[in-house]
Amino acid sequence: MSAAPASDAHALEIKLARALTDAVVPQESPFFDDLLAARQKPSSKGKDHDLGFGVSAGDVVAITFVLIDLSKPIFRFIWDNAKDATGALIKDASENAKTLIEKKMSTWLDHKLNGPAPVTLSSSQLEELIAKVGREAAALKLDPSALGRLDKTLRSAFVQQ
Repeated sequence: MSAAPASDAHALEIKLARALTDAVVPQESPFFDDLLAARQKPSSKGKDHDLGFGVSAGDVVAITFVLIDLSKPIFRFIWDNAKDATGALIKDASENAKTLIEKKMSTWLDHKLNGPAPVTLSSSQLEELIAKVGREAAALKLDPSALGRLDKTLRSAFVQQ
């Protein structure tokens, strides 16, 4: 699983920093955008940035600055753990899908390959299956007339109904 695109991740980091500011230092929330802008401007050595409310960024010991900086590692940690959780969800979904397909397969077999097949195969997938079965049957020296009946049975079993 790949990481979120940089621009999306950056936007989420900013949203996280804003939420953290609202929760941790709500008194700085009205100044968040100005503090963020001051943090993101390339710094000139020895020069402070004036904030939008007329105060030099060098004069402000804003917790928001720290929260903005911390949002990136917090976001990365959450993302890394979300990937693990997503993997577990996919594994659970795969196991549930396997169980569902096994039930459909059992019903299909109980009806002697009549009724809807447990999966839908495209015509190319069906041809691929028939070719693979043909190769395996030849290796096992299956009688050609039995192979013909097997081919016919598979084709009728997987015809979309």
